[in-house]
Amino acid sequence: MDIEVEVKELKRRVTELESDAKGEKLLVRRVFEAVRDNQEHILAVSRKVDNLRDDMDQRFEGLQAEMNARFELTDKKIDTLREDLPDIVASAVARVLRDESKV
Repeated sequence: MDIEVEVKELKRRVTELESDAKGEKLLVRRVFEAVRDNQEHILAVSRKVDNLRDDMDQRFEGLQAEMNARFELTDKKIDTLREDLPDIVASAVARVLRDESKV
């Protein structure tokens, strides 16, 4: 009779282990599914970030080109003013001297 009890106990334990194994398989399957689903979301977010970075790079390059063009224009205006300034000052001084000589 002790053997029958031991066999029943062993069968019960085997059944319990099989049930646990099935539960663990199910759990592992769910974890893998969650990882796969999240991985797709992470890749989608990563793609969006890459696209945003590319867009920002293009905008920055455009702004940089615009600023360079403005600096070049400012440099040209300063160079022109530097060339024209002696004539402007001379003309003003001549006008003042002419006006003073009339007085």
